[in-house]
Amino acid sequence: MILVFSTNLKWLPGSGAYAVGKAADWGSRAEHLVLPLTALVVSHIWYYAYMVRNRILMEMGADYVLLAKAKGLNKRQIMFHHCLRNAIPSYLSMVAASVPHILGGTYIVETVFSYPGVGTLSYESARYKDYNLLMLLSILSGAFVILSNIAVQKEAKSDGRQI
Repeated sequence: MILVFSTNLKWLPGSGAYAVGKAADWGSRAEHLVLPLTALVVSHIWYYAYMVRNRILMEMGADYVLLAKAKGLNKRQIMFHHCLRNAIPSYLSMVAASVPHILGGTYIVETVFSYPGVGTLSYESARYKDYNLLMLLSILSGAFVILSNIAVQKEAKSDGRQI
């Protein structure tokens, strides 16, 4: 993406969080965020779309869908008012359970695009052997993963589902 959109086409900046001297310019910050955010979203969205598709196909075979068809509801109403509403909680659980994968991807994207953040800070602390900062960042990342997993378990128990 850097090679195509930044180097060859010169449409977007390839690194950093803002242009030199434009730290307060929101336009510059948004422009610098496009490539890293696109890389992060594209690398994860296909999996979640596939899982939602499979979950909705499972829901389409449920008895309440047959009842809704018998009531005369069209396919769009059944899909959005019944199937999607029942598929969303499992989708949110799946996203929350994959927080370590997303967090790791964020660290890599920040490093590749030289975007300042926790990933870049972790990389630089490892590079310069600042073990205290690296341990702190590891503990904070681990705590974030544990808290997200606890939230998933709590949400699943309140729905009566087993994960």
